[in-house]
Amino acid sequence: ILLNALLSYQLSMKGEDYWEAFADFFSRNGCKLELFEEFLSRYNRRFLGAKLKRLRKALNCVSRFNFPLKDLSSFVEELAECMGQNRDAKTVVFAAKMLTYAHRLVYGREPSGVEAVEIPLDSRLKRVLPSVQEWRELAERLGIPPLHLDAVVWVPMGLNKEQLQELPPALRAKVAGLIKALVSEGVL
Repeated sequence: ILLNALLSYQLSMKGEDYWEAFADFFSRNGCKLELFEEFLSRYNRRFLGAKLKRLRKALNCVSRFNFPLKDLSSFVEELAECMGQNRDAKTVVFAAKMLTYAHRLVYGREPSGVEAVEIPLDSRLKRVLPSVQEWRELAERLGIPPLHLDAVVWVPMGLNKEQLQELPPALRAKVAGLIKALVSEGVL
């Protein structure tokens, strides 16, 4: 999951479809890292040469980590340094985000330090709020870690009032707070 997240950029298909292909491919063929080049060649061909070079670097970095993670913020620092990127680089924080999902599934909990990791700011999110700092301020007002904001920002933009009422009360309150903040920012 970590390797795939580090290489999930400039996709030639929707991200959801790409991750579905990833799950299907490795479920059918076993979770063998030596198959990753074949997977990329089939499903992530855009800029394949650069991605294969990045794969070698990422394999070296990924092998350094022990799981379960103790602290996601420290993990992001180490990963960014190993990959030669900034700690708020989109692929680094996206990899941390995807790793938190896997961590929750495998260990039944999220690693600590999530609140110190920035949002994976892509071009779609930049149209909502253009800077990481603006997203951090929004996250603090809402009480939602920045790393989780991208997952919830698209929900209110696509829900009608009926769908919003069907959400569990705690989630409905958070989504309502997010809608209010986005309206006050002039985004909605």
